Amino acid sequence: MPVSPTYPGVYVQEVPSGVRTIVGVGTSIALFVGRARSGPLREPIQCLNFGDFERSFTSLYAESDLAREVRLFFQNGGTQCYVMRIADAAAAPSTVTLRTEAAAATPSLVITAKSAGVMGNDIRVRVDYNTLQPESTFNLETFRWSTTSGGAVLKADQEVYLGLSMDPDSPRYAQDIITQNSSLITATDALPAAAAPLGISQSGRAVSERTTAIFRTQWMALLGAATTTNRFRIGADRHVPVEVDLSTIDFTVAPLNTGAGAAANLAARIQQIINNSLTGGATVAVSLQPGPTGPAAEDNAATVYLRIASATGDVVIEPAAANDLAIPLMLGSAQGGLELSKFALKRPAPSGVIFDRDDLVTFAQLPQTAVAASGFDRITVGPIALDLTGPSQLLTSPTVTGARLYHDNSATTVSNGAGGVREKWAIIASLINMKRAGDPSFGWTAEVWGSRLALLPALGGDNTTGVVHTSRIVAG
Repeated sequence: MPVSPTYPGVYVQEVPSGVRTIVGVGTSIALFVGRARSGPLREPIQCLNFGDFERSFTSLYAESDLAREVRLFFQNGGTQCYVMRIADAAAAPSTVTLRTEAAAATPSLVITAKSAGVMGNDIRVRVDYNTLQPESTFNLETFRWSTTSGGAVLKADQEVYLGLSMDPDSPRYAQDIITQNSSLITATDALPAAAAPLGISQSGRAVSERTTAIFRTQWMALLGAATTTNRFRIGADRHVPVEVDLSTIDFTVAPLNTGAGAAANLAARIQQIINNSLTGGATVAVSLQPGPTGPAAEDNAATVYLRIASATGDVVIEPAAANDLAIPLMLGSAQGGLELSKFALKRPAPSGVIFDRDDLVTFAQLPQTAVAASGFDRITVGPIALDLTGPSQLLTSPTVTGARLYHDNSATTVSNGAGGVREKWAIIASLINMKRAGDPSFGWTAEVWGSRLALLPALGGDNTTGVVHTSRIVAG
């Protein structure tokens, strides 16, 4: 038993012997070293079955018996082994730099194959903006071209990553999500510390600014003391969304009943109310941005969009539970507005041919009744021209005098009816997809990403018919 000395004195204490039993180790664990078509170089990888080996190295022949030997090991009762790929002067891992949409010379993501060697040359990456926030996030697909015994080229090892962001603080940060989860590639943000512009939420509803009286009349129908549609929820700089109430705005008194300054005064009043509602020190700036030009003789000859911006974070708008303004004014991505993240311009450019947000106002102001005269009578994709005339499929408001393309099928006057751009994009996309359905040799399909029209190659292979990066939608 333990001794508790009380010095002085002589004590004897027995301790266990230093001899220890040697613990046995497994003698059936094998190590295989050899050449493989892909996989980490000079790094032992544990394999508990042949499937583990195929996932790490593939079983394709690489002028080596490595794959056959590992298969025979497991077929003959082996349960665990380590495999190390070696190569003499192996080619460096394949790499490609994805550029941004706004500037072809500006890098976005550097994509590198995880395996050294020429097999990385078969890896492909595709980007699209078909997300819940098409002006903020993106999707990325990666795969490897594989040739079957019959000679067909198919996608292999396909991986899809949805809703990625270029914001380093986002839980969906592209660099981290791809690198940590992909078995094919790593992704490196080429400009991780780049200064970002404003985070913006802009309405999809164009409202008149032609004269003070018309301006006041149209805005009074949407918000303020004269109506009940006054509330929406807004989150800025990653703070929890709060509800904003614009019912105290009165257009019948100064400064909103004055002359040329009515628009600026309205923006300042909305900004004041929002900033008084936000928490955590977040602030936004509100402005009225030029919209599409309507008919010269009608109430909406000049229009504006409501824009809410933050210099320190993104702006996200949601509908309120009651007396909602987000839906009628089209605020927020889900309601038809544009929400541009501070980091959106760092995203890799989408694959295909894209009508983007820069075309929005130009397209929106074209007259519905004169599509051919306005120079938008057909869409040309490669050698194929799709006719949009006589009667025009884009004439969705035929009873409204002076209707423009930004008026949708709900318009009863030029002062209402919104969401027309997305509606027209959907019509054009349907025409393209109908062409594809009736003519399988036609190599394109179409999708609508928020306020963008996207034409995508559909025949497989790289750069379908050689025009995916050079062909453009042509007006006239």
